[in-house]
Amino acid sequence: MTEDEPRVVGLPQLIGSLIKLAVLALVVLTLIVGVWVASSMAAHQNVSPALAIAAGALLFPVGPLLWDAWSARGLGGKRRQSRFIDRLILRTLFLNVLFLGVLLGTRPQLGFVALSTRGDWFLDGRSGPDVDRARAFVFASAARLEWLYLAFHRNPYREPPKKKEGDKSTPTPAPVVDAHPVPARPGEPGAPRWPLPATLHPLVAAMPASAETSIGAVGYYIAEHERDPVQRVKALHDWVVDRIAYDVPALALPHIPQEDAEPEDVFRNRKGVCSGYALLLVALGRVTGDEIAYVVGDARLGHKEDEGGTGHAWAAARLGGKWYLIDPTWDAGSVDGERFTKAYHTEYLFTSPEIFGLDHFPEEERWQLRAVPISRGEFMRQPMMRPRFYAEGFELLSPDRSQVTVDAVFEAQVRNRKGRFLLADFVPRLGGEEQRCDVSGDALLTIRCAPPRAGEFDVRLYSAGERYTTYAGVGRIEVNRR
Repeated sequence: MTEDEPRVVGLPQLIGSLIKLAVLALVVLTLIVGVWVASSMAAHQNVSPALAIAAGALLFPVGPLLWDAWSARGLGGKRRQSRFIDRLILRTLFLNVLFLGVLLGTRPQLGFVALSTRGDWFLDGRSGPDVDRARAFVFASAARLEWLYLAFHRNPYREPPKKKEGDKSTPTPAPVVDAHPVPARPGEPGAPRWPLPATLHPLVAAMPASAETSIGAVGYYIAEHERDPVQRVKALHDWVVDRIAYDVPALALPHIPQEDAEPEDVFRNRKGVCSGYALLLVALGRVTGDEIAYVVGDARLGHKEDEGGTGHAWAAARLGGKWYLIDPTWDAGSVDGERFTKAYHTEYLFTSPEIFGLDHFPEEERWQLRAVPISRGEFMRQPMMRPRFYAEGFELLSPDRSQVTVDAVFEAQVRNRKGRFLLADFVPRLGGEEQRCDVSGDALLTIRCAPPRAGEFDVRLYSAGERYTTYAGVGRIEVNRR
């Protein structure tokens, strides 16, 4: 072959070049993903993402170069220089895959939560169409790791309790099968208003002891004396909420005891866990002829440890062909440490899907009952406001995220439609003295909190109808100060 003749590239050489390009692309991709995951986890934990980015230099080029130098020293410096690039690429790929595997393998759920809530940390303070597209791409990429989160995420309430051998009690009600549940929309004719007054249905408040001997007796009594479907379901809800106590010690057990979930046992013992509350409501509905479904998923209790949600169970009821969401457990009271405090309310009775979905995310998308379902990442990014916040006429204008990072002062804006009073304070997440935030304005409230030092803080909101009275908690926002 002369110098003027074109060089012909054979098929093996072409395939080899393509493989090298593919490996090189994989190296670049794993490097970017590794730094993104590490920096997002750092931002979520209020550690400077710059440290994670600097650590990326160990993955390339520092780590591979040191490895090559150490290997060459072990061989007496004898190494074919023509293959240096190949070695560098393969070692970089190995170190990046190892780093990413350790990062996600040791903290898979935290990794997904961090990517879903703070994966766009590098876009903080920026706006515009290009930024919006970049943010959408980032969160769409994070959503592809949901399978990893679910692989390590346990929901003990997914299946109704299994019977013990020889148990001849009433079969556990199965979830209602409805492929396309039709949600009710607020303001529709015949739809119950929300929230309903936090007072027990008269039938429940004055029910004779003779009518509370069994699930059937309670159901027949309510069905006989209440003909209105909405009020009948409210009476069922009220009986479960008022008569059943939460079995707090059962939370520490590896498996949910049958007696805390099986309707007959929950009725007899007057205690249970969330699945017991929900399944008992389903069982009562079967007696009264009301269609009530058992729903499982995740719920956020409003603290950082379960930002992504923990396993939970609730219910949905069909009224007039439309479905309404109900959580009898959360309407029964609250758990503080090892103690259950009974406190009846109706925040989670016939709540609109958008408000109910602030802290409830069902495993089956159909039970979101939203016109446009949201993803798990979108669920996690929602500010952790309680339904009470919206029931009292408030609207959070900013921020629009569950966690934000500030340089010095945190600021939020709230629309106040009903002229109520709002207080706010902040407390260090690792423990410490709470400090009051400044709240100014009337119809448009501005909340300003100035943490005195860097760290993680919870900004907590409280509401009341009068200035000088007891305030009730209505929401929380995580704030990281750099």
